[in-house]
Amino acid sequence: MIRRAGVLAVALAGLVLAAVPATMAAPVVPGVVEVRNNFFDPQTVRIDAGGTVRWTVVDGGHTITADDGRFDFPGTGTLAAGESVSWAAAGDEIVRYHCKLHGGEGMIGSIFVGDGGAGPPPAPSSVLWVPAEYPTVGAAVAAAREGSVVKVAAGVYDEAVEVTTPRIVIEGVGAGAVVFEGRYRRAAAITGRAEGLVVRGVSARRYLDAGFVAEGPGALIEDVAAVENEGPGVRATGPGAVVRRSTFERNAVGIAVGTGLGFDLVDNTVTGGGPRPDVGIWADGARGARAAGNTVAGTRLGIVVTSGIGVEAVGNSVAGSSVADLAYDGLGVDVCFADNGPSPTTEPVTLAATSSCNGPHAVGVPHPLVRLFLTV
Repeated sequence: MIRRAGVLAVALAGLVLAAVPATMAAPVVPGVVEVRNNFFDPQTVRIDAGGTVRWTVVDGGHTITADDGRFDFPGTGTLAAGESVSWAAAGDEIVRYHCKLHGGEGMIGSIFVGDGGAGPPPAPSSVLWVPAEYPTVGAAVAAAREGSVVKVAAGVYDEAVEVTTPRIVIEGVGAGAVVFEGRYRRAAAITGRAEGLVVRGVSARRYLDAGFVAEGPGALIEDVAAVENEGPGVRATGPGAVVRRSTFERNAVGIAVGTGLGFDLVDNTVTGGGPRPDVGIWADGARGARAAGNTVAGTRLGIVVTSGIGVEAVGNSVAGSSVADLAYDGLGVDVCFADNGPSPTTEPVTLAATSSCNGPHAVGVPHPLVRLFLTV
């Protein structure tokens, strides 16, 4: 396989942040929002249908009011610091909300539930078929309007697609594989820059930057595969991104998240053997990231946290890493590793073990070798 160390260094450079001081705000986890003066943190969350969003007021008072009026907390008056309220979602939709006192100052938020689809299935005119109606995925995406579904038939697509229209769904359909082919010439198969991108049922192989890139808020990447990419299989920096039920093989990094808020990485399978740094899951500078139910095997480093705030790696199976199964540089706060296999190897060797991540945790010590291991 072709190795392009210089390109990989550029691809990962945007993910790396400076050390995060422990004096920053408390951590944020997916489905949990802190209410501050005057913003919601994170501004965008994504939950499954039937899931719950919980708001806790840190700096008050504020209201939490749905734009369509379905909820209005507390009803009269304002919520004060220390108070919490919850709302349970039903079906797939997007719920916008605001503070009645500070919405005009930009205190607004979004909840992506499931696919983020609202109401009945899209009209036929909103479903674009590739290649029956459009010869390429890029052509279909260019023609799509907000909320459209691009359905892609089995085949190999030599493309690099950029999505700038909100709430676009790109979905592989029919028997057989839908493969995006980079041939080590293109940056990424699909790059999402608008909110609410959904990608499912497709594969990306041999791209220079990443298989899939999620920069807009509320992205959902599920049931995809990424193979032999010179950067991450998925790189997510947009708040509220979810990556689940996907397979990553022989990429420089399986899943990489950073700079955004509220990531959920669930039930993915990552195998190593790709170009360095050859990492399974890497959270770098992320706030509120959760990795759970993932299987990581045969990488140099299994699950890595650098400069993390409120990052949890819980209930994963991590084994067979040549350097360490779990690694943490000690920079950040409330980072927790728990129940990640019977006897995972760690770096630094002082990495603490815990049976759960209930409550604040800080594990590990500053250790420059973690960064050294990540250097190409």
